[in-house]
Amino acid sequence: MSSRTSASGTGTSTSRHGASCSGTRPTPGTSASTRRRRGREAGGLPPTCIDVGELDLFRDEDIRFAARLLEAGVPVDLHVYPGGVHAGELLAPDAELSRRIGRYRDEALGRALATDRPKAPAPDPM
Repeated sequence: MSSRTSASGTGTSTSRHGASCSGTRPTPGTSASTRRRRGREAGGLPPTCIDVGELDLFRDEDIRFAARLLEAGVPVDLHVYPGGVHAGELLAPDAELSRRIGRYRDEALGRALATDRPKAPAPDPM
């Protein structure tokens, strides 16, 4: 921890490290794939599914990231769940909203993994 501390109590060296990890500052030698993941260069990323709760602290950041992806031509499936909180599906797994989030994620994963190839016939159980 740095001997200099900001008003939030975070040392300046810690703040610099956090900023570089979050992608808010360029880091020399950062690879193109890392820059894309951080949202600096969104082109070329695969179709992306983002879901966030309306009351999640990361809501606005997630929405801005989805917008950057869309602007770069990346297909985005964005869902904002009314009344949802960060990790609420883990806090209350039996809640209706949690079950809906789980179904949506399962469907999104199924769409992402779907192929146009014909399925192999099921083996004969004999």
